[in-house]
Amino acid sequence: MKKISIIILLLAISVNFTSAQETADDLVKEAKLVFMKNDYTKALDLYKKAVEKNEADNKLDSALYLTAAMCAQKANNQNLARKYFLKVVEIDYTDAQVFKMAADVCKDVGDNDNYVKILEKAVSKYEDEALLKKLLSYSVKAKNADKVLKYSEQGIKQFPNTADFYYYKGRGLQLQKKYEPAMSEYDKAIAKSPDYVNAHIAAGTLQYQFGKSIYESAVKRYEANKTNKEFEKYLIKRKKAKSYYRRALPYLKKANELKPNNKGVKERLDKTLEML
Repeated sequence: MKKISIIILLLAISVNFTSAQETADDLVKEAKLVFMKNDYTKALDLYKKAVEKNEADNKLDSALYLTAAMCAQKANNQNLARKYFLKVVEIDYTDAQVFKMAADVCKDVGDNDNYVKILEKAVSKYEDEALLKKLLSYSVKAKNADKVLKYSEQGIKQFPNTADFYYYKGRGLQLQKKYEPAMSEYDKAIAKSPDYVNAHIAAGTLQYQFGKSIYESAVKRYEANKTNKEFEKYLIKRKKAKSYYRRALPYLKKANELKPNNKGVKERLDKTLEML
């Protein structure tokens, strides 16, 4: 009985020793085989162990982090994918596509700070339209005029024939309340791409809002003081409002033609036609 206990103990020690000797490379090889069998959860567990072994030895392997990140995506573990992708970016992996993947994962889990940081780092390293557009789209939604103008101008310099960057510059100028320069950029975008619906919508809506604001202000003032003098002022303001509606009309017509199911465009177009 004593001999059997000793044998079992020796076997246990042997197994533990073998496990301890298993290298990160061994784990990666095993993970790849398991991954090919579509067992992504088990493969991810093996990649995690490989990463931990490397980190314990102060090794930073960007290829391992990248592989582990993509495996984590397959295993539907987006938070772990984000962690590994951030390591890849930190190590400065040189591939624009990897930066896109890393940014998208951060966006998916709601990590907007790292989403922006990754994109900003990426566009400082690569001339990439898609990366710039992602960054600009986010900056417009965040109403960060300075960043919109900075990166739209970078886009115009790097990709002068791409309409989007003129459109985004218009959005940035509009955020700064520089409306005529914004209109000029929308027109440039349309000149580059005549069917660019967002530029038509932006330009038409800007002119429409000018006309609407002037007209509603004139009506309000006249309703508060119905005198001949105020009526004359109202007529002058209405004429000015109509000039903006006329400017809006061709843009809104084209936008409605390109996007007939957009209710906002249809409503603005109908109101513009009514005012004219």
